[in-house]
Amino acid sequence: MEVNLLSVLSTSVVLVFITVFLLCYLYLGRRSNLPPGPPGLPLIGNLIWFNRLKNRKLKQYQGFYEASKTYGDIVSVTVFGQRFVALHGYDTIRDAFVKHSDVLNSRPSWLRAIKEAIKEGKGVIWQSGEPWKVLRKFVLQTLRDFGVGKTSLEEKIMHEVDAANEVLNASEGKPFDVRLLTSMMITNVIYGIVFAKRFDYKDEKLHEIIENLDRIFRIGGGLLTADGLLPSFILKIFNREAYEIRLKRLETIRWIKEHIYSEINNHESTYDNENIRDFVDLYIQAKLQRTDENTFNKGNMFRVIMDLFIAGSETTSNTVNWCILYMQEYPYIQEKCQQEISEKCGDKVVTWADRGSLPYIEATLLEIQRLANIAPMSVPHTNEVDIELGGYFIPRRSLIVASLYSSNIDPRHWDEPEIFKPERFMENGKLKKNQALIPFSIGPRICLGESLARMEMFLIFTNLLQRFTFCREDDNVKHSFENIVEQFTSAPQPYKTRAMKRV
Repeated sequence: MEVNLLSVLSTSVVLVFITVFLLCYLYLGRRSNLPPGPPGLPLIGNLIWFNRLKNRKLKQYQGFYEASKTYGDIVSVTVFGQRFVALHGYDTIRDAFVKHSDVLNSRPSWLRAIKEAIKEGKGVIWQSGEPWKVLRKFVLQTLRDFGVGKTSLEEKIMHEVDAANEVLNASEGKPFDVRLLTSMMITNVIYGIVFAKRFDYKDEKLHEIIENLDRIFRIGGGLLTADGLLPSFILKIFNREAYEIRLKRLETIRWIKEHIYSEINNHESTYDNENIRDFVDLYIQAKLQRTDENTFNKGNMFRVIMDLFIAGSETTSNTVNWCILYMQEYPYIQEKCQQEISEKCGDKVVTWADRGSLPYIEATLLEIQRLANIAPMSVPHTNEVDIELGGYFIPRRSLIVASLYSSNIDPRHWDEPEIFKPERFMENGKLKKNQALIPFSIGPRICLGESLARMEMFLIFTNLLQRFTFCREDDNVKHSFENIVEQFTSAPQPYKTRAMKRV
């Protein structure tokens, strides 16, 4: 009888504790006026919600966008106490990253998964405060020095266009996958800026570099996922698949790290202050001349180079890949683009200076970026102090991400946003821009490779269309515009195109 009484009392105490805990959990959430979001559970938060997204084969940005239709433009979820805040719609994103940029410019470099990735250095992407301002200014100035917007870089890009021309001619109009070709073009441009080198397209080393860079995106970022918040030993026990993915990602990063460091070491041993060859030489020069060793050190040099390759190669090559897909699926738009090139440029090589006379080309590129949504979510921001945003309380050290996808299809700023219509960017025969198009994000943290990417896309797109017409593998079979679910960025499902030489 006494044992039963103790058992009942113990059960009652546990039930009371659970009830009080749940009431406190719910009460504090309401009291602090946190942004709404899918209901979660104590301790694990919205872990089950994240897992359901995976089971439904939805990417994280799709899940948040779906939730925004119920909870509004600011959606909040938690996982093991870490709060995620997802911003939707141009106006909300602008309010956060422009009007509140003074408190939302920081990066969550303290997050476990990110700390593992930036052991060598924070670079530009994961840097905050004054070191970020110094490094960003240096990188932008260096890119300008090496020709972004100038003839010197234009020559590099056109070299790759000519090399691609040979590959496309050799295909003789037969179906082939252009993904590797676009990757080789863009990787060579970046490699030329950073290391003053280019590879022949048959060089296995180039293929190995591209394969490892691609693998980073194919196996996922791991930084803003529920799994990414878990220590490796827990992940190994409860989610073996995610643990194996993490190991593959770390292995890939190690390979890239060894490759980049070998190039840096070679540059250090051959450095000549009177003969600056590339980005690495300029960084070495800055490291020797400056006193802020915590900013200009070898670890940060490695990380900045990683930033340039990861942010500047895969995303741009993917955009060009989408461009070719859209052209083969919308042949009448491809024809209009080619007609404009013929009328304004004739048979001469299209140059960067010609962009002002090719408004329909520019409009088509903008529309492809809008619908392709290469980077559907921004790199995470964080707040080191509590703030109010959109009438909600955002506690310090929240992970704040912008759904760039939501802005690019926001019906409050776009008429029939689901339709591919370059004409939306035209008015009276001239280019008309829409501020809600933010493929490179917005505010002080806007992608530092934006100018380079725009130049590459314009020159590659126009000069390839001038020489070739891209057609479906089978004229009667449409290709899907769905992207690869497993990939971190938005890449089209594999397809083959036929590059028909224009007479």
